[in-house]
Amino acid sequence: YSKDKSILYMYPAGRTGTVTFPKEVSDLSVIPDRNKAFAFSVATGQAVYSTDDGMLVTKEKTKIYAVPSARTSYKMGSRIKNIDELKAAKPYMENLKKITVNSQNKKFSSKDGVLMSKDYTKIILYPCAKPGSYKTPASVIKIDDNAFSGAKKLTKLIIGKNTTECNISLENCTALKDITIKEGDLRRFTIYNAGTLNLKKLILPTSLVYSGIYGYKGNLEDLTITGWTNTSAEKLAKKTGAQFISAGIIPKRVKNIKINAYIHPKRIKVSWKRDPQVSGYEVYTENKKLKDIPDNKITETSLHIGRNYGIILYIRAYKIQKGKKIYGKPGSISYNLY
Repeated sequence: YSKDKSILYMYPAGRTGTVTFPKEVSDLSVIPDRNKAFAFSVATGQAVYSTDDGMLVTKEKTKIYAVPSARTSYKMGSRIKNIDELKAAKPYMENLKKITVNSQNKKFSSKDGVLMSKDYTKIILYPCAKPGSYKTPASVIKIDDNAFSGAKKLTKLIIGKNTTECNISLENCTALKDITIKEGDLRRFTIYNAGTLNLKKLILPTSLVYSGIYGYKGNLEDLTITGWTNTSAEKLAKKTGAQFISAGIIPKRVKNIKINAYIHPKRIKVSWKRDPQVSGYEVYTENKKLKDIPDNKITETSLHIGRNYGIILYIRAYKIQKGKKIYGKPGSISYNLY
């Protein structure tokens, strides 16, 4: 410390147990993310810092300031709303098995030890040492990019049918061997692999229009990808050198897509050629589903676009097999009124 103990100049990263800071200190910026502390505490009368279940936080207990990385569990308090430091320190929290959240917290919640948004629609942080397989809850529509990064005890990951956004880093997920994406609303799925992933099995649905694995691919020689012929699953297998197992053939590409009328700048009518072999059609843009048409006799629809330039509309047919939609290859048309 400085002579008056207001500034911490060096923190002993190997210090274990509970580390207590004096009431005079006002600058603890040198505490490293990689440390061995089990808990932080502050002396009575401290004016700048406080603690939240062993985490060092601001006096108001709204922002996490430093994380004791030896923790096996953490219960987040009711006022915490800024967790940037928790995310930054996660790679060093190798013993963390679960996070729970005070029910009065207005921004966060948890389920099965996994940190989520308050409404359970987004997965924010999966603890590094939480073991076994994990299936995303039905409420989840989004997964943060680094939510599963460092999950060294995760063995199997199942992405539920309602998830619409999943581009994830699987760095240091060394035990993860199996990923399944359920048939549903997800259209783009990407994995970042830093060379630590030893994935053996990947099952991909027809709902995907794109799937990719970025980063180091040299440790994926034993990967088997199961999907449908003429989909992104087959393309990914060819690109990565993985073995491909076909689950069947998807419906044909929708043909003769036309814009029949411009009702006003943000609403148009679109038509296409009927396919009597399918169950229905889906119309969507790159980021949003616009309409589901569960009748193959309907071949024209009115669409609210939302803007009048730079949009590509996609239409694809689907079959219902055993209660699930099997999507075909999409046809597309550009919409540029001006």
